[in-house]
Amino acid sequence: MSIFKKLFKKKDSSVKLSSKTEKATSKAVTQMQDTEDLLTKRRDLLQRKMEKEQEMAKASLAKGDRKAAAAALKRKKQYEAQMVKLDTQIDNIAQMNGSVQDATIGVDVLNSQVQGTKALKGIYKQVGGIDKVDKVYDDVRDAMDASHDLSQALSQNIGGGEMIDESELEDELAALEQETELKQKPIKIVRSLPSPGSAYVNSTRDEEDLAALEASMV
Repeated sequence: MSIFKKLFKKKDSSVKLSSKTEKATSKAVTQMQDTEDLLTKRRDLLQRKMEKEQEMAKASLAKGDRKAAAAALKRKKQYEAQMVKLDTQIDNIAQMNGSVQDATIGVDVLNSQVQGTKALKGIYKQVGGIDKVDKVYDDVRDAMDASHDLSQALSQNIGGGEMIDESELEDELAALEQETELKQKPIKIVRSLPSPGSAYVNSTRDEEDLAALEASMV
């Protein structure tokens, strides 16, 4: 079965959540977010208490009060155990919240794909399906073949025309070649070289300038 036919035979598969489901989903997401925030605040509080008990234990040991230090460490261990439970609860809430939101987004993605499929159906319907496309391409190929045949026929030599004197053509070609060779020959330019005397004078001046510069630096 053609893919076009399969496409048109499919029914509308869009998903529409009921108003009740949408409200319940929104409420659940909000409640889970609030719960996660509350648990996080509780965890931060326990973290501060743990740090405080740690400092108290150190201070007690510094004073030589091992009993007070042990009590502080015991409270710290209790807070630590509560934090472990809170971490697990926070992770569970976050995962559940993420799953609900992913499912909601998944419905939107699915409906977007359904709408895209509807748009493609409309386009294919306007085009006329694969058979219409094949017919158009056949017409294009036929038109191109006819154009090629017409071009070939129009470019054929049908005889007649003016006769050309071959000797005249050879003379004109030889003259043209000679003219081209003359234009391509390089022109020699003779440059005058400086006389030995002037070079000597310039060298002497350079030496004098250099000596003056060295004297000024001493």
